[in-house]
Amino acid sequence: VYMIKGLNNSSFDFAIFQIKKYKNSNLQSQNIDDLENKLNQLISIDQVFLDQELKATDLAKMLGISRHQLTEFINQEQKCTFNDLMNKHRVTFIKKLLLDSSKKHLSISGLANEAGFKSTATFYRVFKNQTGFTPSEFIKNNS
Repeated sequence: VYMIKGLNNSSFDFAIFQIKKYKNSNLQSQNIDDLENKLNQLISIDQVFLDQELKATDLAKMLGISRHQLTEFINQEQKCTFNDLMNKHRVTFIKKLLLDSSKKHLSISGLANEAGFKSTATFYRVFKNQTGFTPSEFIKNNS
């Protein structure tokens, strides 16, 4: 609640209410920290993002929540979409591959495929959006 002084030194109370994107949130029943920990494990240890066929429904099952809850959780806690989250981790992964001398024999498209991207065009667009460079420029600037 905020106080604002009026013209005649009288004050008015008003409350600012946050508009919720999810009218009937299902996350109250979930432990957000627990979900965050499980998601981090699935991403950092299990590297689920490498699976080209991974869908939000699959990840939700792994976390033991509904797809709707997963979408809400990612939107509110990660501030992005499911695809954005997976692609962020795919780009982080492929940046290491691009600089790995033992992977020099592989094409950039092959590395993108290994990192979980189904489409080379999507990979190039996402990589450029996230890094500001094409993969070739990234290699050149970091070699």
